[in-house]
Amino acid sequence: AKLPILSQNYHATVSVSIVDQNYSMMIDEHVDYDGRRAALTVHKEGNIENLIFSYDTNEVFYIT
Repeated sequence: AKLPILSQNYHATVSVSIVDQNYSMMIDEHVDYDGRRAALTVHKEGNIENLIFSYDTNEVFYIT
């Protein structure tokens, strides 16, 4: 059986618990492989950070 071809663009949500440091966070990641960029929203201890990665220029943009 042949595996299906999957899109290289995706969205993932990850929940992380760092037990020894007593915090958790949730990360939403959107990857646009064709556009060579990604966006992350990080929820940690009541704070929200928004970041955009440019893989072409190897830059990270923090959105406030």
